[in-house]
Amino acid sequence: MQVIYEVDCRELHERTEFIGAFTKIVFNFPHLGGDVEEAGVEEHRALLGAFLASAGRCLEPLPAAEVHITLKSGEPYASWRVEQLAKQASGAEGDASPLLRCDRQVPFEASKYRGYSHRRTRGDAYAQARGLGEENVVSGARTYVFRPSREALSGARGPPEEEAL
Repeated sequence: MQVIYEVDCRELHERTEFIGAFTKIVFNFPHLGGDVEEAGVEEHRALLGAFLASAGRCLEPLPAAEVHITLKSGEPYASWRVEQLAKQASGAEGDASPLLRCDRQVPFEASKYRGYSHRRTRGDAYAQARGLGEENVVSGARTYVFRPSREALSGARGPPEEEAL
């Protein structure tokens, strides 16, 4: 498995080597940082919408390819409505066909990620001062699993062959 760091999640598709290159793309606990007032629901929806549109273009055109987004339970995370964002995420300009569909939701299991340790955007001191620990984040968290839409898969196969006369 290859792990790639320091890539803008909204611009994955701008790296030509990423187009159609991945069978799985994972974004655990996305957050813009700061308090809810500083980075509100619409800003997070914009981030995740752009991520889904970009990640969808970087999946291998396989029915089993997946994009995972894990969110903490409750508000404001439920208001981000990631399933709706996936329906709106399309590929190239002028093509409104959705790239992804929500396949399922599953409980987040940190143990599936060897060495996983949650990091807060404001650091450990911020969390400790408020009595927040890793359990505050992962307890009740859900992973949304998205797969390529039928439209995306059919478009990846190219135009149908012409029938012989």
